[in-house]
Amino acid sequence: MKLLITDDQNSVHMFFDRMLNYEELGITQVFHAGNGEEALGIIKEEWPELMLLDIRMPVLDGLGLLEKLQEFTFEHRVMILSAFSEFEYAKRCMQFGVREYLLKPIDIREVKKVLGQNISEILEIRKKSIYQTFQKYMDDTADGTEYVPEELERMGYGIVCCESGNIPKFMFESEEKNSYQSVKFLSSADVEDLEIRIYEVKNQKEWECFYDSQKDKNVDMRIGFGLFHLGKEQFQQAFTESIEALRQSFYNPGTYYYESGYLTHYQGTEAEKLSEQLKKSFETGNIQEMKQAVEKLFFIFKRGNVHPNYVQDFCYGFLIQLNSDFVETLKKLRSNAVMDSFRSVDAAGVKNMFLRLMLSMRLDLPPKDVQMDEDVVRKIRHYIDTNYEKDISLTTLSKHFFISKYQISRLFKKQFEINYSDYILKVRMEAAEMMLSNSKEKIDDIAKRAGFEETSYFSRVFSKYFGMSPGEYRKKNM
Repeated sequence: MKLLITDDQNSVHMFFDRMLNYEELGITQVFHAGNGEEALGIIKEEWPELMLLDIRMPVLDGLGLLEKLQEFTFEHRVMILSAFSEFEYAKRCMQFGVREYLLKPIDIREVKKVLGQNISEILEIRKKSIYQTFQKYMDDTADGTEYVPEELERMGYGIVCCESGNIPKFMFESEEKNSYQSVKFLSSADVEDLEIRIYEVKNQKEWECFYDSQKDKNVDMRIGFGLFHLGKEQFQQAFTESIEALRQSFYNPGTYYYESGYLTHYQGTEAEKLSEQLKKSFETGNIQEMKQAVEKLFFIFKRGNVHPNYVQDFCYGFLIQLNSDFVETLKKLRSNAVMDSFRSVDAAGVKNMFLRLMLSMRLDLPPKDVQMDEDVVRKIRHYIDTNYEKDISLTTLSKHFFISKYQISRLFKKQFEINYSDYILKVRMEAAEMMLSNSKEKIDDIAKRAGFEETSYFSRVFSKYFGMSPGEYRKKNM
């Protein structure tokens, strides 16, 4: 949690530094500004959630800063410090959403109390999204049974989280193969875009062994393992841990075991310097420099394992600084598509969306013409339909359409209810079927026209798909 203190009296800053135990309150960084203009610069770079603000200051006063703060959408709380108790000041502050108006001389006990209350509120809002997901999970299913088995009251368990439809088959087979007698599947549910699976576990060692057996089996997926827990009262904590473990795969796909402190809050100045460079490149229209700055920016985030929430908020806030009208209009046109794209669990997806929106702004595209990831995936489907004979691998189309491989795979499944690879196979098999039924071309030529380099491989795939070889199919249907 970040705190910004804005006051033109140095004694006020010294007083707070001496009298407030920031660490005890949960404040990780403290910034100082002597006027509203300085404060505004810090806000644009650091996005402090808490602000102690004086009213009368040179250059830009407190009320002027409050007005400019209306342009920012990140969650924050402002507490006014003033020697003036006039109702008109308080009234104007209330119009800007300020609820705490603290009078000087400062009562440090009151400041601590107010800071504590606001910190609690912000933390509660941050938890709200995950809490709503949890509540939805806890709701009864259509047939009246609970997602969470009652047996959890008296046993150990672990929770696994993944994006819906992406939990690999091997996790369903583990108990069938009796690899781990004490790890048994109990229950699952799709909640929003997540699939949550609960396993009965004998003890922590068995749960960790189960994780070890799964972590290297599919490195392209993103799966989060919560810690081992006992008793139903710890279920929400276990649920939260599994989602946080999933977020650990933000930069690199894989299966992750929840680790407290694995993801960090950004600390440093490199990102701020790059954001200034990026802004200049945007203003001059140097597209190559923009791309390089964005790549460097995400490299910094990846190097520090910066939490996805910070990265997403950073990108969204930067776009608003460039053109708040564009972003807000786009948000209205596309409902929640903008924020949903930034909530991706994939860093490459966030990076591509960030750059694509900046390029759209720079090219003066109207918001209605801007391509979201969902639009790109629909174009990719059309491309597959008309170019199935070409190289249409995820890697190739990712570069061609400027979208991450993971986003293509995830959104393709979500929009069309079929896996990307299964759809390619379907299109190629249907094309081969049509050519076999309506032409006398050699099977070698048909294989190449359907996108297969080797006829033998084409014949094996075709036989498995239709239950007969290409030659047999031709005889039957010609």
